[in-house]
Amino acid sequence: MQLRRIEIRDFRKLGHAVVDGLGDGLNVIVGNNEAGKSTLLAALRAVLFERHRVTGEVTRAMLPHGQAVRPEISIVFDLKGERWQLKKAFNQRPEAELTGPGVRLTGDAVEERLSDLFGFRPPERGAAKPDEHHGIYGLLWVEQASAHKAMAATAARGSLAAALESEVGQVMGGERGRHLLTMAEERRNAFWDKRGDKPKGALRALRESIGNLDGQRAVLEAGLRRHDEQVAALTGKTEALARHDRENRLALAVRSVEE
Repeated sequence: MQLRRIEIRDFRKLGHAVVDGLGDGLNVIVGNNEAGKSTLLAALRAVLFERHRVTGEVTRAMLPHGQAVRPEISIVFDLKGERWQLKKAFNQRPEAELTGPGVRLTGDAVEERLSDLFGFRPPERGAAKPDEHHGIYGLLWVEQASAHKAMAATAARGSLAAALESEVGQVMGGERGRHLLTMAEERRNAFWDKRGDKPKGALRALRESIGNLDGQRAVLEAGLRRHDEQVAALTGKTEALARHDRENRLALAVRSVEE
């Protein structure tokens, strides 16, 4: 589902608010503290998951302080490439209307169609709870001061299982799955014998090549060590020759002075 527009009237602190132009991907709503960001999300949850005929504390929590009004929320959303519009009014003269591709529903039929569209189970009475009545959407709804709590997947268990089974089935099931297994066996048999403990083909040739290269490296390293030893010996002899040359020049200089 992709939300496109949200309009709210007389819901808690929001007298009238419109959020339009919502696009695909991530949409971020920003505002000062107490500007109504959480109220906006509460209204969105109410229009999707609360029955329009709900009463009691649920509707009282929707009302602005000290006012007896009619909270109204409407949203426009896309689902599977089709445009839908949903409107609900609570408390006084409760109302629900859902329009879509060739469809216009009102009243309790709206609640039933929403349940089918989004795969959730509305409460029989009282407030809707994310971990019980929101289906897979309950996993995505994180309220303030509740991010530290463990994720409850009770209501979404069926949806998650079906999604996983579908993905695994597409990869491993039927003709495609058999083809993948055949390809995997062919690749394995191209490099290992039937027992799976001796390489063959290109893998065997590569290992032999690596062994030959290791032998060549050992020969080169031994030659390098001999070269270093010869260089060290030559350096010692050069230093000794230079020392003898210095001593000989010194002796000649002393003799010249004595004469």
